Amino acid sequence: SEDIEGAEFIAQTFIDCGSDKVWFDKERLKAGNDYERIIKASIMKAKRFIPVLSKNTLKPDSRFFRKEWCIAEEARQNNYPREYIVPIILDDCDVYSDGFPETFSKAHCIHVSALDFKLKVKELIRAIRR
Repeated sequence: SEDIEGAEFIAQTFIDCGSDKVWFDKERLKAGNDYERIIKASIMKAKRFIPVLSKNTLKPDSRFFRKEWCIAEEARQNNYPREYIVPIILDDCDVYSDGFPETFSKAHCIHVSALDFKLKVKELIRAIRR
């Protein structure tokens, strides 16, 4: 939630670049939903899982997104062995730190601050559509 503005920017960038299937929990979950079941089902059927990484996600407190990361790793191992997880980095956090799964450090990350961020998002969308 500390990175909601960055996550909204990323989601909007995907929409602006032509993606018509962005699953964003803030917009999809409603009061009373079994959010854990819905999120797990959405991750398991997604063509890509795009974790938003920042210094905030390195804080040691218990957060649900860590469970989402584990679900995504399970989906990657069972269904999507290649390029399923595509981390997007909001700030200068270190993707190689102990706070992130090893899968994230092995994946090619996209930085929001990169001059070619929109181009990389467009390339990702094209790769997903193939």
